[in-house]
Amino acid sequence: MGIVCDKNKSKLMIGQAEFESKAELKDDGQNFEVDFRGFSPTTTYYYRAYYKFQEGVAYGDLVLDPAQVGSDGAAYDQTVKEFTTGEYKYTVDVVMLMDISGSMSDELDMVKENAKDFFSLFKGKCDEKGIQLLGLSTQVVTFSDINCDGEDALNESDVYNLLNDDEHDAFETYVNNIYLTGGGDLPESALEALATAFQRDTWGPDDGLHRQIFILWTDATYKTYNESIYKIYQYDENGDYIYDDEGYAIGTPAYQEYSYDQVKAMWDGMPSGRRLIIFAPYGTYGYPYEGDWGLMDEWKNVYHEENSYESFNNFSKSLDYIVDEMIGKEKSTDVTTEGKARKAYKPFVRKGPAPRN
Repeated sequence: MGIVCDKNKSKLMIGQAEFESKAELKDDGQNFEVDFRGFSPTTTYYYRAYYKFQEGVAYGDLVLDPAQVGSDGAAYDQTVKEFTTGEYKYTVDVVMLMDISGSMSDELDMVKENAKDFFSLFKGKCDEKGIQLLGLSTQVVTFSDINCDGEDALNESDVYNLLNDDEHDAFETYVNNIYLTGGGDLPESALEALATAFQRDTWGPDDGLHRQIFILWTDATYKTYNESIYKIYQYDENGDYIYDDEGYAIGTPAYQEYSYDQVKAMWDGMPSGRRLIIFAPYGTYGYPYEGDWGLMDEWKNVYHEENSYESFNNFSKSLDYIVDEMIGKEKSTDVTTEGKARKAYKPFVRKGPAPRN
């Protein structure tokens, strides 16, 4: 069961229509829904259903026409329906989350350039799609390791209105002044950064006309909650770690504020216009209590690129996903994520003596 959709009535066949999608049966057992994205504004589209199992049968109010059986074996609904899209006017809030720990030394400059390029790239793509931005704000959250770096491990910028020239300049100045600092063992405090970003209460109404976009860059896994394992490390007079006889840095336990489940619950409770882009590795590196970013692929409205020079340098491609998604209110999972075809896992190569990043 599915739907084909096109601006041209004569193309309402599988393989010819601009849009086609399998339908999902809803809880009532009688109705179906499909998820199409990328429609043009103020445009009339035509659509009809198809059924691939038994030709010429009736299902609910769907009457299939045996004479309209395609070469693919699908029978098509006799009735063609239409709808006209409206104007696309959105208010968009963007939060950029940056890992600034030491291991990002090769990547942070690219991340900062991505952040500064965001406005021109994003607005240009919106203009191409006929999307009018009624508001566009951004905020930056930087993070490293709260158990090693304390208060310096998590910082929030002001919220900047990118449609205002002065505030846009202030945003770029803030980004230019971001520098590498801190880090401890490889997992970083990304869950705390996400929780900080998700808990803002100024997202606007959940009316389909507001979008909340979160973009996260990291080369590390994230710390998961365990009160007994994380440590505030001890240093000698030269500022170096003090090691025990087995070569482990000595530290005292420190509290990890948020668990994976808590952060996921925050995400699930946000407005339906939420979108999350993750530039992060897959898998784990063998540290205790570290989380795999791949688990977030099954969250609603997530696009996951495995972190690499290529993905960091191809930020425009990821924004295509966001702009196309803006035309749809919500998506259950991101079936297009490239992470679904996972690349071969490659061990992380430390850039300095353990346990520093």
